[in-house]
Amino acid sequence: SDVCGRQSCLSRLTVPRKPADSACESAGNFRRGEKAGCIAPKEKAEAIFVKTIGIIGGMGPLATADLFQKIIMLTDAGCDNDHIHIVIDNNTEIPDRTDCILHGGRSPVKYLVQSAVKLQCMGADALVMPCNTAHYFYDEITKFIDIPLISMIEETAKGVARLSGPDSKTGL
Repeated sequence: SDVCGRQSCLSRLTVPRKPADSACESAGNFRRGEKAGCIAPKEKAEAIFVKTIGIIGGMGPLATADLFQKIIMLTDAGCDNDHIHIVIDNNTEIPDRTDCILHGGRSPVKYLVQSAVKLQCMGADALVMPCNTAHYFYDEITKFIDIPLISMIEETAKGVARLSGPDSKTGL
């Protein structure tokens, strides 16, 4: 059984699926729209509820470490126990995102989904991903999980709109 205590959770990662329409589309062994369902053990459900952040990392291990450090440094914690529970999957085997998008290289989707499902099964309440380019595959990842994947792109756009006002124009 997997970390969730359910055999089916991670075993879904090897379900055969129809061939992908393109090299970048959902390469791997997933059915479209199938989500990983993880049921926490009864003891966890009865415990005090604590939010856990899962980080889909490894696409630039230093970017992962930087995000982790920023979360720690920006948390108002008086002691170690006051910090946010964070689970990191630093998977450096994820294929190059830019190569897939621009040149039809190996798709990273299977690996990104595996990381997301693994983190969900480990108890993450929400996921973050410190790789900008990986957000290109955001919709493919979220089809397989039941927890939010916070979009760095959307949150940045909201922050810019909040700071600059609704009628302003912003350039990059």
